[in-house]
Amino acid sequence: MEFIVYIVTRIVLLICLAAIIYVITAPEEKISDSSDIW
Repeated sequence: MEFIVYIVTRIVLLICLAAIIYVITAPEEKISDSSDIW
């Protein structure tokens, strides 16, 4: 049981880190271009 909890917590941490890195490294130019088109 503890092993499963350990794996789940690691996966959640990896997802959070990936989301933060994606938001930081995501180019804002694409967002502005899409908003200008609409």
